[in-house]
Amino acid sequence: MRVKLAQGPPAAIVQSALSKLSPDRFSSFHNLSYIEPPGGFDPDDEHAPQVALAIFQTNAVVAGEAVGLFPRMARLNHGCAGAFNAVYSWREHESVVVVYAMKPIRKGEVCHDLLL
Repeated sequence: MRVKLAQGPPAAIVQSALSKLSPDRFSSFHNLSYIEPPGGFDPDDEHAPQVALAIFQTNAVVAGEAVGLFPRMARLNHGCAGAFNAVYSWREHESVVVVYAMKPIRKGEVCHDLLL
């Protein structure tokens, strides 16, 4: 899912993008982890737009002039800081994000990433 930079309430922008997804992609999005905001919320009540926004904010990456969420990339065992052993880049002409290992990464090792 790629979202062009837009104006308006962030939760509404994410909800609008989600409404255009297939049922499989919608389910894949909602199966991603997220960081709960301070004070939390009950994902089964009226805060569903905030849950979607939290998922997007936790997992989204820069994708050209937009922001993208790539479920398979989001599932990498990764850290966003530290000694980088992987980098990712957005390929505009292919509309894909590519992850490159900078050194051998053992099974179960955290993949520290950096935008290239």
